[in-house]
Amino acid sequence: MEIKAGKNKFFLGDDEHNPLAEICFTPNENNCYVATKTFVDPVLRGQGIARKLVMHLVEHARKTNHKIIPVCSYVVRVYQEDSAIRDTLAEEATIIL
Repeated sequence: MEIKAGKNKFFLGDDEHNPLAEICFTPNENNCYVATKTFVDPVLRGQGIARKLVMHLVEHARKTNHKIIPVCSYVVRVYQEDSAIRDTLAEEATIIL
C-alpha cells in the first residue's frame, strides 16, 4: 500500500478521514512537526506499518528542514530505539531520550 499525504497526516487507505493507518502531526511556529498520533487498523497490525509511517514523517521532516516533537507514545519509543533518526528530534524534545 502507498503512503499518501493528507492534511497534517500521512495515511494508508482510500480516505484520509477513515484511514487504515495514519500518523498525525501539527506544524508549529518553530519549524517543528508535533507528532500527536499513530493508528493502525487491527487487520494491518504486526506488519511494521506504524514504523513505516514514522519513518515517512522523518524523511518528510528532513526534506522540509523541520524537526519533530514526539508526543505520541509510539513515536517516542521509535526515537528511543533508533539513534539514526535523532537528527530530526527537536531540541525541546531531547528529554525523552
